[in-house]
Amino acid sequence: MGALDTSRSVAGAIMRALHWVWRRIQGRVVHVVGGPARTRVVTLFAGVLALSSAQIATVGSVAPQLQSSLHLDTYKIGLLNSVTLIVAAVAVIPAGLLVDRVKRIPVLSISIVLWSVATILGALADSYGALLLTRVVLGVVSATAGPAIASLTGDYFPSDERGRVYGYILTGEILGAAVGFVVCGNVAGAFGWRAAFWVLAIPGFFLARSLWRTVPEPRRGGHDRRGRRPRSAARARTATAISPTGSPRTRATGRIRAWSCSATPIACRWAKRSATSSASRRTSC
Repeated sequence: MGALDTSRSVAGAIMRALHWVWRRIQGRVVHVVGGPARTRVVTLFAGVLALSSAQIATVGSVAPQLQSSLHLDTYKIGLLNSVTLIVAAVAVIPAGLLVDRVKRIPVLSISIVLWSVATILGALADSYGALLLTRVVLGVVSATAGPAIASLTGDYFPSDERGRVYGYILTGEILGAAVGFVVCGNVAGAFGWRAAFWVLAIPGFFLARSLWRTVPEPRRGGHDRRGRRPRSAARARTATAISPTGSPRTRATGRIRAWSCSATPIACRWAKRSATSSASRRTSC
């Protein structure tokens, strides 16, 4: 009993230490990203790319079990692994066109559900042809993830920090491939390759639900419009002046025309022709 109590106390101390470390890391991440709401959006977007890359890399991690279970050679294993990437590369262009025309959060949530269903069907496949078909479907439905995440990131975050935030999101994609490869390999070695497919399929439903319920659809170009108005207004206030004849004119335009006249004769003739036409219109009025 003494040894059991000691083991329990040690396990409890380890759990409390891990919980403290996790809270510290979580607080630091929230501070770096810029608040809990932004952290939730970045985490969900990174999770989408992580799950997508992990599901694509599944075949490589369970290749030995697939070879022994379905009696496949290395060529068929390579085709299972590459067909998803090839189909996704072809489908990403129409997926980008779709993302530009419809709401992105519903499309992304439905795509996650569909690729989870495709992964489950792959776990239930009893032949090489059926498994290959599920990998083709996975490539089609996972092609929406990249364009949708890039478009949503551009609308959620301003331009001066968009690259940094998108770097955080892409970190999830890289880590997803690495962690998914390790986890699926260990699960396949212990319980078989079908269990590894189930392990990757189930989190997709929870991720789609969280994305649908907690991330609202942003207005397209919202941050760009808000960022351009002050700069354009400032340029208009500082550059606009009234010429001696009373017509509006900008100092910037005058400087550009003066430089172009000194640079090229063609631009000088164009500037003089424009000035002559403007003067003739004022005279006719």
